[in-house]
Amino acid sequence: MRHLILIVAAMAAGISANAQIMPDSTAQIVAYWNKGDIQSYDYTHRRYTIGPDGDSTVVMSVSERKTLEVLSVDESGYTLRYSTSDIYSSDPDLTMMMANAQGAGVISPVVFTTNDLGEVDKILDVDNLLREMERSAEDYSKYLWNNLPRSARKAFSKSDIKALLLSRFDSEEKLVSWFGDELGILLAFHGGRYTPDKEHTKDELYPIQPSEGDPIYSHVKVVVPKEYLDDFSAVCIYDSYVDDPRLWSVLLRQASDSGNSLLSSVVETLKANTGEELSNLTMTYEEFISNEVHLESGWPLFVHYTKSFMGNYGGEKTERLDDYRWSIVQSE
Repeated sequence: MRHLILIVAAMAAGISANAQIMPDSTAQIVAYWNKGDIQSYDYTHRRYTIGPDGDSTVVMSVSERKTLEVLSVDESGYTLRYSTSDIYSSDPDLTMMMANAQGAGVISPVVFTTNDLGEVDKILDVDNLLREMERSAEDYSKYLWNNLPRSARKAFSKSDIKALLLSRFDSEEKLVSWFGDELGILLAFHGGRYTPDKEHTKDELYPIQPSEGDPIYSHVKVVVPKEYLDDFSAVCIYDSYVDDPRLWSVLLRQASDSGNSLLSSVVETLKANTGEELSNLTMTYEEFISNEVHLESGWPLFVHYTKSFMGNYGGEKTERLDDYRWSIVQSE
């Protein structure tokens, strides 16, 4: 039951905030890059499930080397090359699948343009990338299906998962959003301005909204603590959360109305297992970024990003937490 709730939440939402710092009138702290700049990061992603007793279980871990290279710079932004290597997963099947995808050109390299804040504008050679994504969807859908709980596997087929994967990456706009989410975390404070210890807060419309009634908002806070600021670096903090009691019903409606048989069948399985519309389930969503930026070069030194869905169904609590970390690779 808890597995199915988290599947719907993760698949229906699939959205990361774009954490650009709010503008301020003080001096710019993050330098802009130059043509020829290149920087690599050791990257890890761990996913946890946390049960009602608070015990956490690592259900997936991935590590890889990520590299960004500045190919050109002009007044409108950058052209960047993004590549990955040394991919490893706690699951040998996932390691092999990702290595095969990389060999097919799906994962690496990707060349794209951005605006001056590092937000992705356009992916170059996008037609070839779309073809390779489609070719790799077959292997990835088999992997995902084989790693679902048996109760969830009975509700849908591998072809349902493949259709959902392809629907996520069937246009340049969706690919730009996908790459933009990851790079938006790494480059969240690029070119930003700040006042030390001043909290910038605002409410942003959540990407998924109810069909009627008041809108749902993400509550955002950005701050650069003075205690973590010196001549070398600044630590920038971003926190966003959604605690609207209607969040679960909105996610459930999006899943039901998606037109995808996978999500629709998961929703029906949930209803069959509970015998009701799950209206008494509440859910909150939170994102957190801690980004230490090297002031002279503008490159992040260390980035820690987490996002979590926390559900409460009839007093039974469950949570899925994704933990991402980028550590800069020092030049030898």
